[in-house]
Amino acid sequence: MNTKLHPKNLNGAIDSDRYSASHFVLNAATKMGLPGGFIAVASVICLSWMHTSASAAIGANIANASNTKDPVTESTAGVNNIADPAQILRARYPSLRDRLNTNGFQRPIVLDSFHSADDVKGEIYAVVPTKFGKVNESLAMPQAWCDILILHLNTKYCRVVLNKQVSGQQSPVQPSTTRQAAPTSPERSSAHAETTLVMNVGKKFDRPLDESYRLTFAWQLADQKADYFRVQLNADEGPLSTRDYRITLEAIPLPMPLPFPSPASAGPVAVNGNSGATLLHLSYSYQFGLTGKIAMLAYLSTVGRAKVGFTVVGKNSNGDISYVDGLRGLVERNTMRYHLAIESYLGALAVAPAAQFEKRISDWYAATERYPRQLHEVDRSDYIDMKRKENQR
Repeated sequence: MNTKLHPKNLNGAIDSDRYSASHFVLNAATKMGLPGGFIAVASVICLSWMHTSASAAIGANIANASNTKDPVTESTAGVNNIADPAQILRARYPSLRDRLNTNGFQRPIVLDSFHSADDVKGEIYAVVPTKFGKVNESLAMPQAWCDILILHLNTKYCRVVLNKQVSGQQSPVQPSTTRQAAPTSPERSSAHAETTLVMNVGKKFDRPLDESYRLTFAWQLADQKADYFRVQLNADEGPLSTRDYRITLEAIPLPMPLPFPSPASAGPVAVNGNSGATLLHLSYSYQFGLTGKIAMLAYLSTVGRAKVGFTVVGKNSNGDISYVDGLRGLVERNTMRYHLAIESYLGALAVAPAAQFEKRISDWYAATERYPRQLHEVDRSDYIDMKRKENQR
């Protein structure tokens, strides 16, 4: 599709920044092979937005469905006055019990999402049948996080690299062809972190690496004690003017035994009285600029129009359950995918190291298929073959 956008071809006041952002969105969408409907809608949005009166309307459209209140935080408002993060998590656990025990997941999971005009966030609290000591030990290694992140459909590459290997945002693979995010200033760049995860994200299908975008995460073991664990991944810049990606996982031990369903099946998994369990709290968020708003609005109007999240918002005219859609639906799906990846990683630790990768990809796919309305995207054989290739990059 050849869409010509230039200030001299349009009526009204148009500034160069809007023209550049619009051109970037359309060019990126075309190169990534996105459907013609997406590009057509993006074209209309860009043409409208380049007139001065349209910018506020786009921001309003994204903000209209926003949920800026964190229900867990609101229900435990006094907890936020506690300085110690471990105490905060322990203090919140009692308020989560009812939702952990009774929910639509048929497993001890609580999922919330919220966003404003410029950012979006998903959070999951979950109880997993893994000893805290195992969580504390295994997830404190940077390589574990590449093993986790690569399970996501859109992750095309992930490697732990030394600071000097990513200085200046250079890629350790295909540096001349891999599409990268806009460079950041030296004082903010994730490439200057001591431990860095270099990750590429792209389409959900098997595609060449040069059709993906680079994300450079600063990885930090923020806290590690005998009864508390927290790791943080921060990326300053992402594709299409997205920024400030934050993935945070914290955990505390829970001594009580509980029956847990496996992430890969609906059957119960026995947890004996000596094994205990772990409460995980996963947070995933990012912000987006004007270019990102255009791209998201176009996506949610086309290929993402029928996609939903997990939060029940009511019933439709037929009496069927209606789920949250739009940006909240988007972040809920991806937060759940990351959580299931963590569970799959922990579950695979029970087998020999040589067999762990195959178990992870098999369990992750099976876990996502328990929620086909929200998470089904590709056939199992396509996913398995794709991940085997991507893991070898």
